[in-house]
Amino acid sequence: GALGPSAREPLPVESVVTVGYNVTAPTVERLPTCNSLARLPDGPPPGHAIVRIKAFSVNYADVTIRWGLYESAIKYVGYPICPGFDLAGVVERVGPGASVQEGDTVVGITFFGAYSERVLVPCHQLFAVPKGMSIAQAAALPSVSGTALHALALAGLWPSLPASRNRAVLVHSAAGGVG
Repeated sequence: GALGPSAREPLPVESVVTVGYNVTAPTVERLPTCNSLARLPDGPPPGHAIVRIKAFSVNYADVTIRWGLYESAIKYVGYPICPGFDLAGVVERVGPGASVQEGDTVVGITFFGAYSERVLVPCHQLFAVPKGMSIAQAAALPSVSGTALHALALAGLWPSLPASRNRAVLVHSAAGGVG
């Protein structure tokens, strides 16, 4: 099991969660033996939620993390690390001022940690799973759809279409989730 600050006493599983590197709340006590795990004896900090993960996606970035080649994984977290950006699941606990409620079925993105059972996520990175969409389908969306929208925005085609409709988009190497 996870070890407490003294690295001797086991912590209750319910108080340990995976945490992405973007979670910087001062009440999040990361474990000294693993920067990806945190102890939350008082529950989530304000504006955050603990999500029990039901599905996650596997993206190319996750593969490069496992190869040890993903720069931000090395820079911000270090190893050992729990990969995973995209998640879908059920909100288990919320901090004060959270924009989601316990029991909500959500889809979201975290900066590492989605390949776990429970993850702490800032609420602004969580959204309701669309009606008619399975949890597995929802988990496949965040990174690839965000990347595709970013590409469209760079081309001036999103969030609104340009005045001229005589624009074309070439999609090449359409072998991954984005293409």
